[in-house]
Formats: sequence, C-alpha cells, structure tokens
Amino acid sequence: MLLSKNDFLPRAEATLARLDGALKDALSHQGAPLVTSLGRAFPKDAPLEPAGLAKALCPGPVSHVGLAAVVMREFLEPVDAVLDASLSKSTVVTGNAKAPGSLLVTCPLLVLGDLEVDGFLDDCGPDSTIVVLGRCVAKGLRTSGNFLVLGDLVVRDVIQGVYNDESLIVAGNLTTRFLDENDHEVACYGELHAEHRFENGRSDEEAALQASAFLVPGLWNIDSGEIDHDELFARIRRNEPVFTETKKHP
Repeated sequence: MLLSKNDFLPRAEATLARLDGALKDALSHQGAPLVTSLGRAFPKDAPLEPAGLAKALCPGPVSHVGLAAVVMREFLEPVDAVLDASLSKSTVVTGNAKAPGSLLVTCPLLVLGDLEVDGFLDDCGPDSTIVVLGRCVAKGLRTSGNFLVLGDLVVRDVIQGVYNDESLIVAGNLTTRFLDENDHEVACYGELHAEHRFENGRSDEEAALQASAFLVPGLWNIDSGEIDHDELFARIRRNEPVFTETKKHP
C-alpha cells in the first residue's frame, strides 16, 4: 500500500496530539517528533511505500521515524513475517516479525507488532535504525544504532552498547541478565531489570574485574582490562553458556 502525504500527515497530527505517558516520553527522547519532518520525507508530494518512508527518515532522530511507525499501524493491515538472517534493505513488517536464528540489521527496520529473534540480534548504526512498536525478545543484543522499543525489551543473556552516537530507548520494561552500556546511551521509561549492569563511564579494567565474577573464563582478561564481546556473542549464537551460574529465565 502506498502512503499518501495528504492522508498521512493529518493522521500523524491526530496521533501526536493523543500521545502521553511513557510512550510520548520515549518517542520524544531525541527531541519532539515533528509532523513537518514527516512531510519533508515525501518527494514532491508523491506517495511512498512504507519502506521508502522509513528510508527517507533515516538516519536521523528516531523520534520522527518512530512517529511514522505508529501512524503506519493505523493505515496498514497487519501481516506477520519471517526474517532472513541479514537485512540490508529498508523493511517494514506490518504485523509480528520472527527471526528463526540470529539477525544482522544494516538498514531501517520497522516492526509494527512484536519482534522475536531466536538468537543474537546485531544492529549496525548509523545505517541501521530499528523501531519495534510491540515487544522485542532476543537471546543477545549488540546495538550501535538507534533502537526504539515501545513495548518491553527482553534479552535473555546480554545487551552490549557500542559507540555513543545513537541510543537504545525502551518505553516499557527492559529485562536482561547483563547490561553493558559501554558509553552507549540506554534510556528505559519503564522498569529496568539487570542482574549485572555496567553503566556509562566504567573503566575497562573495572569492567573486566567485575565480569570475572559472573562470566565464564575466556570471556574476560583482567590483566589487559578486556571483555571479549565477540566471543561472548559467538557463544550465544552457538547456544553455549556464558555465565558461571545457570539461571532459570522468566
């Protein structure tokens, strides 16, 4: 379905006016979403495919493409999709999306329902921007791009932030076992549940020392002050243990 500027913008105005609470706060985290920014994405007032609108709004503040995703949900019939292991072309899933294994994202990805990744989710900013309007679930997450979840984010093992240019923003609750922000902004407007959390500003040496208490040997080196995140996520891909103690996950 093509999205018409004349239909889309009035709906966006109405949607924006009724946003409130954590949803509005999360959408506004990088600045207030602007309907005028959505309007500029339409070339010469021509209609756009949903994926084309997502691409036109990225890279940039996730506020605008997040608002666009919320409005799209009001226009588009929900259709579920199974995702390939790698996405490099702007994609909009109007229903729920599932990746049967790990997922690499190097483009805009909008999921208007829930996103379930049965493995490791890796996004590559600034090329990637991910917006999930529902619940997002994965076994591991490494994020360097803008990532907005308007429902809950549940990551079984590890969330690692990479670089400090973009943000992970969650309107609902964020639950994981190990959160390593590593200078990447993490904003949660619900409850944040992490058994182990390394916040921004931690030193590499301090992180390695603390990680040695709960990560299996081979994933940390106290002498060099390093956590081997590549090996950590490789083990998650292979469904191998990364923690010294097993835990029953909710």
